[in-house]
Amino acid sequence: MSDPNLKPCPHCGRAIANVHRRTDSLGADTYYVACSWCGAGSTWGDKKNAIATWNARAVEDAQELIEFALLETSL
Repeated sequence: MSDPNLKPCPHCGRAIANVHRRTDSLGADTYYVACSWCGAGSTWGDKKNAIATWNARAVEDAQELIEFALLETSL
């Protein structure tokens, strides 16, 4: 199933990732996000965490930390 909140693939840059669901023998659902073009994917987990893992970008996260640190030191 496609989710409009997914960022483009961090490996190939294409915006064709999908959320996949599987149900185990006990009826519990787990989710995984994967790029339909290159096959890169997130870890299995609940839907919110699978999407958060997919959308996480180390460079963006590091930039936010740097900006926060600069703001803190300027106060």
